[in-house]
Amino acid sequence: MSQTNELYSRIESGAPWVLLVDDDVNILETAKDILEEARYAVDTAATGAAALKLLNEKQFNIVVVDFQLPDITGLELARKVREQNEHTCVILMTGHASLEMAVKAIQEAVYDYLIKPVDPAQLQRTLEKALEKQRLSLENKQLLDDLRETNETIAKLDLLKSKMLTVMSHDLRTPLSSIRGYSELLKSGVKGKLTEAQKKILDVAIQESDHMNGLIGDLLDLASIDAGRLNLETRQVLFEDVMSKVAPRVRLPSEMKEIPVDVTVSAGKAKVDVDLSRMVQVLSNLIRSAIKQAPRGGRVFVNAVEKESMIEMTVSHAGQGFTPEQLKSLLSTDHAAAESNGSQQDGFRIGFAIAREIFRAHGGEIGAESAGIDKGTTFRLRLPVVK
Repeated sequence: MSQTNELYSRIESGAPWVLLVDDDVNILETAKDILEEARYAVDTAATGAAALKLLNEKQFNIVVVDFQLPDITGLELARKVREQNEHTCVILMTGHASLEMAVKAIQEAVYDYLIKPVDPAQLQRTLEKALEKQRLSLENKQLLDDLRETNETIAKLDLLKSKMLTVMSHDLRTPLSSIRGYSELLKSGVKGKLTEAQKKILDVAIQESDHMNGLIGDLLDLASIDAGRLNLETRQVLFEDVMSKVAPRVRLPSEMKEIPVDVTVSAGKAKVDVDLSRMVQVLSNLIRSAIKQAPRGGRVFVNAVEKESMIEMTVSHAGQGFTPEQLKSLLSTDHAAAESNGSQQDGFRIGFAIAREIFRAHGGEIGAESAGIDKGTTFRLRLPVVK
């Protein structure tokens, strides 16, 4: 059993150990009788050497020591007690208290001091208070030890999760690359001319491969965000340069679902300081999600204006929306708060969480509004402009 556990178990059992140290035999015997009657387990010593011998043999909850012993001062003994176990409480007895002595007692972390002749009731009250302080100190130490152990376990699990995600991403991306590569090869006509219908089938295979590859990237990004390792490589570019790289990424899903994307960007000449790859990733994902959620025959509207040193952008559609509960979950900063319900919104929540953190890392913000299921959604984005 550890020192702290031993001290705590004695407090809880109602029989804490006390060491009385005084060269006055009468005082020792009287104090011992009083404390034993109060269910304390008491040992006595008449010298500092005898006290140190007992301290090496046992772990005492409290040491009550006279200020002046034949071979050592009470303060010197207090120092040695604290070196052995910082949780043991030391109470000093003295026949002539002074400010200087009080200061020295504080410096040696003495819990309290008593003036001789010691009143029995005062002695018991002081010991009770000392034990309560010790109990709280030991409980705090246990809580800190438990917290430290929990944090170490979490750190190990995070490391294991990161390693697993890395391995999984590699194992998943390898066959995806093959699927995409062979689909591109077949589409090129290497095995013969294809009909338009066959080309569209291969386009779907390519698109879904890209989509799955993006999801794997999203999982890795989310793990990096949770671990505080989101790295940005920013540079100043025109906002129209960002949008020009977004356009080809959303063209194919727009054409395949026959959902036009109406883009109005009056803030194209505004300069922004962004990680271009990350920003294109976020905007492309949002627009692609809007295309996916838009109703048949619907449209997606993208609008960006410069207002008060910020680019204010909206991406909206009139299709699948969110219930108030889903919207609250979507906007939660707790990435684990939204439990999977098997809907297509689950994957989007991961992408939205990543988008929010990337925008925040750029000094911007992102939000969402929805009037309800099948009543559309509007995403609102704000990004600082470089002047």
